[in-house]
Amino acid sequence: YPAQIVIPTPQLWVVSAPVAGMVNGLSVARGDRVRSGQPLVTLESPSFVSLQRDYLHAFAQDALAAQQLKRNIDLFEGKAVPQRALETSQTEARQASIAVAERRQMLRLSGLSDAAISRLTSETAITATVSVAAPQPATVVEIVVSPGQRVEQAAPLVKLARLSPLWAEIAIPASSIRGIRPGARVEI
Repeated sequence: YPAQIVIPTPQLWVVSAPVAGMVNGLSVARGDRVRSGQPLVTLESPSFVSLQRDYLHAFAQDALAAQQLKRNIDLFEGKAVPQRALETSQTEARQASIAVAERRQMLRLSGLSDAAISRLTSETAITATVSVAAPQPATVVEIVVSPGQRVEQAAPLVKLARLSPLWAEIAIPASSIRGIRPGARVEI
């Protein structure tokens, strides 16, 4: 009977572009085994620059709101400002913290590690380059893009798979199915 060797669906996944951009380089080829965190594709992305700028802006606003809150707490304790001013400062500080958390999460979704986000925060060095890494150890089964190609966010870049075990799909005609028994030996 004709048979086909296939990769089980749970062992196959697609690595997609975290942001829109242009493929700047490929670090792997079809058939390569990759480890978790290994770079696969490098993208140049204006939208990634915007995400970093927005994060740094939110971070600066959070620091300013925290300073304002501290100042208003001191003034409130000295009875120099009304409680309403203190409550307004508390709300603004909370909203600024939420904005930083949101922007940080957007950077994580774009492939930036916590260490890279901390470095961005301390050095304010914005980059246009995004490195897309392998999420887990696997084998490259297909490369969907090529250098110089423009891709949208969530566009497939590379297909990866875990190649053990593999399945054999055997096409058995319905008329012969009665001759097949559980545990029967199969030769391929």
